[in-house]
Amino acid sequence: MLYKSPMPKKNTPPAEVTAKGPVPLNLPDDLKALVSEAARELDMSKQDIMRQSLRRGIPILRKLMTAA
Repeated sequence: MLYKSPMPKKNTPPAEVTAKGPVPLNLPDDLKALVSEAARELDMSKQDIMRQSLRRGIPILRKLMTAA
């Protein structure tokens, strides 16, 4: 009996590179409340608050973690 091997897959970028659209996050309730409150205060969407906090917070986190 002969078995056919599957066709080789095309070289495609990993899913994280090609994925578009929202990325679901599981946040603790207190952090959800903080994001919602900031969004209301600043008249921004929750998604914009998350994007800005990541943009601004990652450099600070790197400094804190490497300054040991």
